[in-house]
Amino acid sequence: MTAAMFGPQAAYFAELFPPQRRFAGFAFARELGSLLSGGPAPFVATALVAAYGTWWPVACYAMFLSACTVVAIWIGPETYQENIAADASEQAELPTAIPARA
Repeated sequence: MTAAMFGPQAAYFAELFPPQRRFAGFAFARELGSLLSGGPAPFVATALVAAYGTWWPVACYAMFLSACTVVAIWIGPETYQENIAADASEQAELPTAIPARA
């Protein structure tokens, strides 16, 4: 089960960011998602069971989070034809820094 989740996730996140920011972008996206949805999940689940007295609101909450994931992947960029190893900074002309005082 873990490989089915983390394998595609690693490949997807690696394709989203250029090589210069791949590690930081991957870490930020992954940890932000964990912070926003995974962190409060036990508290939300406990509150839902306490409020309704049954498990089905927790299942609806999990389905809502899954739907959010589907929407995020749907609107994310498609990188099928892109070279993920290319360094964009090599292709673009970077401005030369000029010191304020010589």
